[in-house]
Amino acid sequence: MAILSSRILGLIREMVFAGLFGAGRNLDAFLMAFRLPNLLRDLFAEGALSTAFITTFSKKIAVDGDASAWRLANKVATLTAVFMSAVTLLGIVFDSVFHLREEGWRKLTWRWALFFFVLAILNEIVWRTQTTDFWVSFKLFGVVPLTFLFAALQYPLLTKYSVESGNKG
Repeated sequence: MAILSSRILGLIREMVFAGLFGAGRNLDAFLMAFRLPNLLRDLFAEGALSTAFITTFSKKIAVDGDASAWRLANKVATLTAVFMSAVTLLGIVFDSVFHLREEGWRKLTWRWALFFFVLAILNEIVWRTQTTDFWVSFKLFGVVPLTFLFAALQYPLLTKYSVESGNKG
């Protein structure tokens, strides 16, 4: 019942936002402003990262002491900030090149995330089952062309969700 209530309230929230902002850049900017805090909450408060980090942090305190554990926490926070900054910068750069509606960006992001996840698994399989020479050749002559091919296959999505630069929505 709680999930159903959450979904209904979320729909009402989206309707209110659309009514207040209208469809366009202002609504996109407003929604994007909430993405980072929601992502951080999902990762640290509700996700597996918090479980893994708390476990590692606790073991670090027990084995190496408080100072070592806090150095680890500092490194994780720094890496998170660097990663999120890089993602934000990439978003700004790509938004200036590709003018897409929010749904288009979301689909494109999920496709690339899935693509890189599959590549990571494939890389691990090749690395663990083949010679180093084959693995290096695979990365150069397999992964690079696959990435270009995958990028080219995204053209229909780019055209479907493309909008004129002054009329985003």
